[in-house]
Amino acid sequence: MAEGEANGASLSGNKRSMDDIYKNGPSPDTETSGGDKNKDSSEPSLPKGDVEQHLLMLNKGLHLTSRTITHKCLPIVQQLIDDPYGWVFRDAVDPVLFGLPDYFEVVKNPMHLLLVKKKLENAVYTDMASFERDVKLVFENAILYNGEESDVGTLAKTMKGVFGTEYKKVCEGM
Repeated sequence: MAEGEANGASLSGNKRSMDDIYKNGPSPDTETSGGDKNKDSSEPSLPKGDVEQHLLMLNKGLHLTSRTITHKCLPIVQQLIDDPYGWVFRDAVDPVLFGLPDYFEVVKNPMHLLLVKKKLENAVYTDMASFERDVKLVFENAILYNGEESDVGTLAKTMKGVFGTEYKKVCEGM
């Protein structure tokens, strides 16, 4: 990857720079669908890092097989599971066992690391973005239910950061 691409320089032709897209949102002639109509349209719907990562993947034109995704991503999930605090996010939350009767009212799409691992092993992921979404969902659910400042929320933010670093390395290496 050229150094200019990583810093948000214009990639080629009529493509806009990452910084431009992040700061100014979609082109005026780009039609957006869905979303919050009251939200400021100049505000990106994804954090800057996610936008940059998404644009890198699009510009590389990667069309990966499920097998390649598994090969590249399984070590990341295993690293998260093997982390000293990975056990917190390893298995599905059992609301009965942990006395959390409202868990499924708060968390609409439960996800855990062993399920992500199983989906990788069964070649369910057809693109990197769906893998990334599922791993982030594990940690976002923990933050949603427990609160950002709780012990679990703090661990989730840390683990999400570890994932982001490792995922970025894998994507840059493709």
